[in-house]
Amino acid sequence: MFYRMIRVFDMRINAGRMIRAAVGLVVALSLCITVFKENVGAEVASRDVFGIGADYTSILYDSSNGMPTSEANAITQSADGFIWLGGYSGLIRYDGSNFYRFDSSSGISSVFSLCVDNKDRLWIGTNENGVAVYDRGEIKVFGRVEGVASHSVRALAADNDGNIIVGTTQGLAYIDGETLEMHQMSNLQLNQKYINSLTGDSEGRIYGL
Repeated sequence: MFYRMIRVFDMRINAGRMIRAAVGLVVALSLCITVFKENVGAEVASRDVFGIGADYTSILYDSSNGMPTSEANAITQSADGFIWLGGYSGLIRYDGSNFYRFDSSSGISSVFSLCVDNKDRLWIGTNENGVAVYDRGEIKVFGRVEGVASHSVRALAADNDGNIIVGTTQGLAYIDGETLEMHQMSNLQLNQKYINSLTGDSEGRIYGL
C-alpha cells in the first residue's frame, strides 16, 4: 500500500505532498518498530531469563573472599553436595562455607576439565599429568604408562555405561568404568586431533569438538 501511495505521489502530486507522504511512511514504520520492541520486551520479561524475579542472590567468589584463586577452568558438583573447581592452581573443593585446595603432590595440578560419573567418582583432566580419578578420598592418576597419548587433557565426559571419554591434545581415549583400564581410541579422523570439549546426550552418545 505504501509503495502504491508513493508511486502515485511521484507521478501526479507536487513535491510538497510527496514530502508529507514520505513523513507519514516514516512515522508508520516507527510505530511498527516500537510495537515490535514492546512485544519482544514483554515476552522476554515474562520468561524472566535473567532470574530478576527469583528469590535468590548471587555471590562472586574470588581470592578476596575465601577462594584460593581468582581463576577457574571447570566446575561440577558431586552427589554429596560438594562443588568442585578446577584451575591453573589445581583442584579446589567447596563445601558451602570453606574452600580447600588439594596439594599438587597428589599429581593434580593445572586442571582443565572435571566430570562426575554414575558411581559419583570425580574425574579430573590436567594440563600436565594426564587424567586422575578421586574416589572416596583415594586418587589414581592415568598417564602415558596407562595408555593416554598426551598428558594434556582438555575434556572429559561419561557415557551411559560409566565409561569415561578422555579428550586430549592428541586424540581420544576412554577408561573402562568397571576395570579402570585405559584404552586409546584409534581413528584416522581423530588421531592426533586437539579435542577441546566433550558432552553426552540422554542416549549415551558423546559429542566433541
